[in-house]
Amino acid sequence: MSEKGKEIILYNDLPDFKQAFGETSFQGFLPMELIFAHTISQRFIRLRTLYHSGMRENVDWGRNPKQKHMIPYVIAKDVEGNFIAYKRSNKGGDDRLHDKWSIGFGGHMSQDDSLEVFNAQENVHHRPDLFEVAMFTAQRELVEELNISLKKIKKLIPIGFLNDDSDSVGRDHFGFVLIAELDIKAKDILFDGDEIDSIMPFSKDEPLVQSEMMILEGWSKFVYPAII
Repeated sequence: MSEKGKEIILYNDLPDFKQAFGETSFQGFLPMELIFAHTISQRFIRLRTLYHSGMRENVDWGRNPKQKHMIPYVIAKDVEGNFIAYKRSNKGGDDRLHDKWSIGFGGHMSQDDSLEVFNAQENVHHRPDLFEVAMFTAQRELVEELNISLKKIKKLIPIGFLNDDSDSVGRDHFGFVLIAELDIKAKDILFDGDEIDSIMPFSKDEPLVQSEMMILEGWSKFVYPAII
């Protein structure tokens, strides 16, 4: 495991990202089916293998305008069909997101994650691509943040991508959006209190009501209409 504060994370150089998605890129949520129906599909597939790894101090949280860090952004769906929203605490993670509500769990993909995927495969000559590492990272983050066992994650379904260059968080990240079907009720989840302050189930029948007390982070605002 990486030494605390000196994690090695995976990223794409910004020029490679722009070559895949265009100079202006896309903004907001891009459904998966549009990727493979669009002319960018081959360039995007190439982007999946054009990634690098580098040391970063945790206090910097990947704030580098010349890089794009792909983050698995996982919408959790419990066994009763409810989605799970949560309020970020003011302790861990990126301080730009403290105290905001989110519908996506996730974090940076690390070199350790890539090595785990590599060691689990049979082909020793295959370098895991970003999708493969992101699927592993998504499971790890759910296990850590929701304090559940791996067997409680029944299925991971990729549904699209996120990009938002309108703020400092979005400019150096892009999201790989997945839905995780869980074999547990939201009310039975004993979440990690370090990074999560509280959780709230929601559904199409009982949607979230945004207010001054519930401010959704930027990425969640883009994804929410796509699932409700």
